[in-house]
Amino acid sequence: MKVWEYIVNSAMLGSDKPAPGKPDLPEELVAVFDQINNIPDLDRESKLLQQAAIASNYRKSGFQPLQKDDIKVSIADPENLPYVGIPATLALNKVLHEGSFPLLELWMQRCSATDQLVRPDLLPDVLDKAEYHSSLRKLAVDCTGNRGKWLSQFNPDWDYFGPDRSEEEIWLNGKSEERISLLKTIRLTDPGRAREMIIQTWSQENVAQKLEFLKCLRQNKQISDLSWLESLSSEKGQKVKDEIQYLLREIPGSSIIQQYEAFLSEALTLKKEKALLGMLSKTTLQYQFPELVNESIYKSGIEKLAGANSKFTDEQYITSQVIQYVPPAFWEKHLEASREQVVAYFVKYAGKFVASLGIAVSRFNEKDWVPYFLDQNTLYADFLEMMDAGDQEKYLGKFKESLPNDVIHYALNRKQEWSSGSAAIVLKIMAADPGRYRLNTYKENIGLIPVEMLTQLGRLGPENQNVLSDWENIREELLSLLLLKQQILQAFINK
Repeated sequence: MKVWEYIVNSAMLGSDKPAPGKPDLPEELVAVFDQINNIPDLDRESKLLQQAAIASNYRKSGFQPLQKDDIKVSIADPENLPYVGIPATLALNKVLHEGSFPLLELWMQRCSATDQLVRPDLLPDVLDKAEYHSSLRKLAVDCTGNRGKWLSQFNPDWDYFGPDRSEEEIWLNGKSEERISLLKTIRLTDPGRAREMIIQTWSQENVAQKLEFLKCLRQNKQISDLSWLESLSSEKGQKVKDEIQYLLREIPGSSIIQQYEAFLSEALTLKKEKALLGMLSKTTLQYQFPELVNESIYKSGIEKLAGANSKFTDEQYITSQVIQYVPPAFWEKHLEASREQVVAYFVKYAGKFVASLGIAVSRFNEKDWVPYFLDQNTLYADFLEMMDAGDQEKYLGKFKESLPNDVIHYALNRKQEWSSGSAAIVLKIMAADPGRYRLNTYKENIGLIPVEMLTQLGRLGPENQNVLSDWENIREELLSLLLLKQQILQAFINK
């Protein structure tokens, strides 16, 4: 019996059982095995393990690796960009240790924007993070350079580099996520070209792919999209149809919006009335639900029933929905009034529909209408994106007492970093309720909190002493995160 078979069989039988025959030992091992067997007070298990160790090493000794002369070993191309400095590298080390996605994204954005590269020893960590966070992949490609691309060939999980391909090749032959990413990028800078790319392959796409391509048209919507979108009435997939309807309700001038405008032209009209014994007249906005309603309005997504607990009648509910999808400029023309007058008419005579008008202002990004809504008691979250820093602070401050949770909800859903004034308002509300707004909330949203808050956190503590210790624990962690964010920003200054 060969020595390794003897070891394996002995282990399977157990050391307390009789040995399965005698091993056919090589001459070099005979004396060694005898020496192990003759060690006093060494139990049988230990003897077997020692013999197994010796036999294992003996088997490996003298083995030669496979020799192949035709194997080509590639090396990374030289880098064209410099590596980041020591401060940025130290910051990246801390970010990776902290595990903060927002701060890692910030670091990589700054690295890419300054045309620098991650140092080689941290490349695998950065590539691993981009594997799990697809939004980081483009940044990872930018920040890891030629060495990152070279390294990616050794790990199939880092295949997001891909070969150098033209946009046309990616569009015609790329993976679904690659095509969608390309389409989104082009849509931002050349929306017409993005639409033509979709038209080019539309008949060849499956329903799921068509749906994803249509969603790409949500950004940078164009009036020139209308003729093609309205030609898709014969599409079969319900989700595709719903997305087409969604887009048509977002673009002024579409046939759907024209139907809505015709409906509202009948539903809300100005009427002059006599006052003070007929000596004066006043103009009022009157509401009357149209006797005949085009059924296509309901087919476009407008719901007919308000629900048992609604503050609206069914007719009012229908009207409120339609108002939300009509560009506010329609009212200037229909009522022959200024923006300020239109809002005043709604507030005074059609109060139930004011919020719907505000939603339309947000939907069609009508920034010039925003000032006429700021004295109302309704918080329009989307208005924040259309305000400068000073107006944002005033607007949030107005609702911090009456609608604190709404203020937090809307603030956390913003895309841009808060101003220091807005941050003070938001963090003051959050500090008062550390049971609801735990440490993870701050970690997930550290990208929104400006580093200027480092000097203000001490003044934002809750008045309720029962939750003070919880807030202080959160504050210490938040300070560490803000210091790290500050370190990142300073590391890339003047680069």
